[in-house]
Amino acid sequence: MAATTPMIIQSMLAATAAAAAAEAKKAQHKAGSAAQQRFNNQMQQTKLKQTAQERRRKEDLKKQKASQRARFGGLGIGSGGGSAAAVLEGLTKRSQAAGADQARMSNLGIEGLSAEAKTNLLSQKSKVFQNNVSLLIGKK
Repeated sequence: MAATTPMIIQSMLAATAAAAAAEAKKAQHKAGSAAQQRFNNQMQQTKLKQTAQERRRKEDLKKQKASQRARFGGLGIGSGGGSAAAVLEGLTKRSQAAGADQARMSNLGIEGLSAEAKTNLLSQKSKVFQNNVSLLIGKK
């Protein structure tokens, strides 16, 4: 009987550690899923914001060009060629440059979100690993 008692205790400890490991794995999966969902939501918000800014930029360009054409018309200058066309082309180029700058900034923000999500996931995995080790050596 004395020899079976340590085996029973070891079996109980092993079962407890296995159950704790299973719970930790469930918690890790749940935390990972929640983090992934937050990341997906942030990405979607960033892309929607980028699309709205691009649409607004294009609408502003149309308004600026229409205003400039009206000014040219008021002065009796045709907007189809020469200096007037150069002015309108300049408006277009500035708008495109602003759009490109905004796209680069948005892409940097997306890269930052992605890096942050990876860091958070690694941190969560590290915490779960530490908890599992603590359970195995009996410190919890």
